[in-house]
This record gives sequence, structure tokens and C-alpha cells, in this order.
Amino acid sequence: MAKIIRKWSKRRNKTLARAVKNFNAKLKRQIAKGVDKALLPGKMLVSELKQIINTEGDYRKILNSLKSWTKRGSEKVVETKGGAKVTKWALQEAKKHKAEINERREKINKEFEERPIYIDGEQWENVERTVAEQEVKPLTKEIENLNQKDFESFSKWLWRERLDEREINKGIWFIQDISEVFYAQFSAENANYAMRLIEMIGGEKAYSLYHDDGVSALDPKWQYSEPVEEQEKIEKLEEEIFKFLTEEQKKKLAEEFEQAKQFIMNTPPNQRMKKGKMK
Repeated sequence: MAKIIRKWSKRRNKTLARAVKNFNAKLKRQIAKGVDKALLPGKMLVSELKQIINTEGDYRKILNSLKSWTKRGSEKVVETKGGAKVTKWALQEAKKHKAEINERREKINKEFEERPIYIDGEQWENVERTVAEQEVKPLTKEIENLNQKDFESFSKWLWRERLDEREINKGIWFIQDISEVFYAQFSAENANYAMRLIEMIGGEKAYSLYHDDGVSALDPKWQYSEPVEEQEKIEKLEEEIFKFLTEEQKKKLAEEFEQAKQFIMNTPPNQRMKKGKMK
């Protein structure tokens, strides 16, 4: 999983500020030499870059891009096959960003294949999943064939798209997927309990347990195909997740679901929805 930057250290701030200063200094020299400003990259601001840097990976990517501009010859203006006049730096960066995005999309597509959703034992594709798979198809647009306007808009999009927003949202995707499995497979009470377990450790940790550690209780296929009782599956899930819960969390969980059990026992079925959902 992507390592999120939760606090900016003095060293990281200083390194980024120095890279931005060097980037802008070279930009200023090129303008002073009479190079058309429209062909040059825009001025960089530390505050704006920090707004789009969410992970360690983002930080390294941005830093490398800034440093690449300061290399000798990166300012040379070249013309693409499509007629776009751009700096050598902008052309190389666009190609690199496209390759990074396609590499990530290939990885995501592989994960879609490894993480199917089953409803009543049948592999299932809903609209949301189909849309998500469409969004991660490889980019086929040829950078060299773009005209001036298309190159500028596409390279600007690539600059942001190559960052780790999708990576840090894997936990959200997993929670959505596994909830479909639990509510199709279990009773309402057990499904609510299973989802509460997931919520307590968080989607990222749950995804890691399934994808990296191979925890079967978080595998949709195992949940549907394993010939064991529902309660046994719940207990197996509980056993795996309890390892990561504090005593306080376990106590809270017991209190919440004791209330739910009392609600079920004391309320006729036709009145439960009128009083609201169980916790």
C-alpha cells in the first residue's frame, strides 16, 4: 500500500523548497534569454505542490520531475510529429508519466481479476465494477502524434493522474466489494458484525490481509465455496481480525452487538425497520 505522508518533516520541506527554487531559477534564466514563455513550463510553488503530494511515492515523483528540468539540455525546444513545439523536458516527462500510469493500470487490472465478486456462488460484475475497469484501461494515445493544444492538455492531465490517489483509495474499494459478499452470504446481524470488524481495522489493513497475507475469511470465493456453516465463517473472520484490535475495541464491539441481539429478540420482525437499522 502507498505510504501516506501524515506530517511534513523539516528535511522534506527543505528538500522540496530547494528543488522548486532551482527549477524556477532555470525557468527565469530561459525567459531572460528570450525563449518564448509559452513553450516553457509554469512556475512551481511549494504550497501548490504540497496540496497534490499525498504519499512518499508522490513526493519522489514530483521531486524527480523538478530535478529533471535542471539537467543540461532539458530546455531545448523540439517539435513532435503532430506539430507541437515543446521542451525536451516536457516531452520526456509526458512519456514517462504515461508509462507510469499504464504500469499502475496493468497492476490494478490484475487485481480486478484476482479479486472477483461472487453472488450466490456466481462471479458477478455490476455497473460500478464495469465502470471502474473501463477507467483503468491502458492509455493508447501517442504522445508524439499530438498537436500543440492536445499535448498541453494531455500532459497537464498526466502530471496529476500519475500520482497515488487510486493507490490510497484501495481500502475504500475493498470495503465496497467485501460488503456485497457479506450481505449476500450472511444474515443481517452477522453481515453487520462482519462489516463492523472490517471498519475497526480499516479498509487498507483488510485489503492487505486479503491481498498480501491471503486471509481466506476475506476472500469472496472462499466465503461462497467453502462448505462450512455461516457462524464458523464469522468466527474465522473474527479470529483473524481480533489480532489487530485493542481490548477497548473488543469491548465496544461486544456492547454494540449485545444491543443488536436484544433489539432482535425484543422487536417483532415487521416493526424492526420502523425503529431503524441495527447498529
